[in-house]
Amino acid sequence: MKFTYNFERTEEKYLISISQQQLLLEQCQIHLEEDEFKDFIVHNIYYDTLNDYLLRHSISKTDFKEKLRLRGYNTLEYIFLEKKIKFEGTVYKRRVKVQLDNITHLPIIKSSNNQIENEMVHFVQRYHPLPKYYIGYRRVAYKGLNEKNLRLTFDTNITYRFDNLDIRYGLHGQKLIDSDQVVMEIKTSDGIPLWLVKTLNQLKIYPTSYSKVGNIYMKEIIKKGDTL
Repeated sequence: MKFTYNFERTEEKYLISISQQQLLLEQCQIHLEEDEFKDFIVHNIYYDTLNDYLLRHSISKTDFKEKLRLRGYNTLEYIFLEKKIKFEGTVYKRRVKVQLDNITHLPIIKSSNNQIENEMVHFVQRYHPLPKYYIGYRRVAYKGLNEKNLRLTFDTNITYRFDNLDIRYGLHGQKLIDSDQVVMEIKTSDGIPLWLVKTLNQLKIYPTSYSKVGNIYMKEIIKKGDTL
């Protein structure tokens, strides 16, 4: 494995309508510019234990959450194995670039002098994770003109499945949200700027604890009539 990455930031999520998205972008156009990769498809394979321990722990409103996923973009030219940790509102993401040819169930990780790779090894040894579900969506991204650490993303056509858990199978499965809904995320390491706070308030856009993974799980639980 080569190319390791480390991110630290806060993330706020919002479930909004397409019309709210359009109004927000119109009012903030002097502050935002299109991201280098503005419009793309995100593919994820999430890993968990046999009894879904990581997911159950995540939706229990704990201050500490962790996930392991395989993530690719568009035609899957670049694939990453990511470990995502959320602790007291701050998100820490570690990612390792992997080769598509090496992907079967879980890319093989060996101990090394690289701290991020060693964290991956420890995670796998502790939980023995298996591929459990696919989540994919179309993402449109913007970044701040002056706030270089500010990023806004808008996710639509959120799709999931529990079979065909090969990331190369593509954006196929059941729909999570309505066609006129958007999951917006504001990501920053410096705090949300005042101009954006004012615009959100004017448009009555408020943060939510919305989780794609959590909502898929709850939707399937309700469908099956099970309990947590």
